[in-house]
Amino acid sequence: MAKISLWLFSLIAPFIKQILVVLGVGIVTYVGFDQILSAIQSSVVSMWAGLPADVWNVLALAGFVQAINIWLSALTTGLALLAVKKYTLMTS
Repeated sequence: MAKISLWLFSLIAPFIKQILVVLGVGIVTYVGFDQILSAIQSSVVSMWAGLPADVWNVLALAGFVQAINIWLSALTTGLALLAVKKYTLMTS
């Protein structure tokens, strides 16, 4: 019975280790990206805050706010894919 449990543990241990490493990298990456994107978004909003209301309304109607959100989402996706690619190269 002890040999079977030792054998099962030796099979499962690498998977558990990999899952914990991936979760740790994911959490650290998410927190870091969240801080960076919040800073970028607040910078963009503060730069455009000095515009007159009419200009801001025209930009909003033209979809400028959505364009900024789409751009930030694309940046996040690109960085996440880069992190995944780099991680898979490290583990293989």
